[in-house]
Amino acid sequence: MAEALNWIRNNVEAFGGDPERITLFGYSAGSTAVTTLGVSPHTRDLFQQSIQMSGSIFTSRAANDRVISVSNHLFNELGCLANITQQVKECLKAKDVEEFFDAMDIIGSTIPDVNYDIFGPIMDNDFLPKDFTALISDTKPKPTILGVTEMDPLGYLLILGNNSLRHLGIPKDELNGFGINQFKNYLRQKIIKKEYFGDNSEEVVEHVSDFYLNYEKPEKLDNWFYLERIVHLMADIQFIVPLAIEIKNKQGWPLFIYINKYINKKLFPPEIKIKKNFHDNDHRYVFRNPYSDYFYDIYDLKMEGLISDFVSNFVIYG
Repeated sequence: MAEALNWIRNNVEAFGGDPERITLFGYSAGSTAVTTLGVSPHTRDLFQQSIQMSGSIFTSRAANDRVISVSNHLFNELGCLANITQQVKECLKAKDVEEFFDAMDIIGSTIPDVNYDIFGPIMDNDFLPKDFTALISDTKPKPTILGVTEMDPLGYLLILGNNSLRHLGIPKDELNGFGINQFKNYLRQKIIKKEYFGDNSEEVVEHVSDFYLNYEKPEKLDNWFYLERIVHLMADIQFIVPLAIEIKNKQGWPLFIYINKYINKKLFPPEIKIKKNFHDNDHRYVFRNPYSDYFYDIYDLKMEGLISDFVSNFVIYG
């Protein structure tokens, strides 16, 4: 990515572009990549503004030291594990793409955990020589669009549209019987694991349950109440709180914040009663994903125009 940015910076003028007017646009993991590129001393001065949709580097799954052990696992599966970095590098360069795919099939693309990513940036004293808070302080403020959808995790928690995240999803045959006990068990199994919280895990489960199950509590507590609160909890962990931390760290930057609540209800299977905007839906209105034509109506076209306009206007005018 760094080399691609350097190439754009050096060549964009030949294509009618302005090397002093480069915008990076990232969605989900791409959004965390934009944050990383925007604060690294190697790349932060190669572009002037950014658009970051539904993803922040401050989510704990995006940046952690797990990448070290997973990388060693990958090197081992490829027959490239060695003590000398240059030897590892030369061995990896000799492998073809299919060999990497085969090795990743063995390792898996995620782990069964709320912090499911296995690869991501780490503080390596080079590309990222400090923690993100310190790097942001060292960086010249950039005009930035930051935002989320109303319920980002809804798709992979209840609709199971993403194979790599199925371990977080609630199976369809368990939706109707989902109540307070299932809510707490989900916390124990997926989020508040004893391996992380030790002897305090059950106390934390009760505190979290008390918070998420008692605000704006309706009179009727059916299965969809508990399912919606699980989605809210996961949204806070993976999207809302990390975004809030990033906004706080970027005080004084020209930030433009949004929450996208628009949704076409034709997207949902009939058994799903929570019909709110979820991960990837604003992305589709920028790039018109191939399956969009199956449900697009006049309101979708208006939303497509609105999002395309705010993206293009930001790119042109900042």
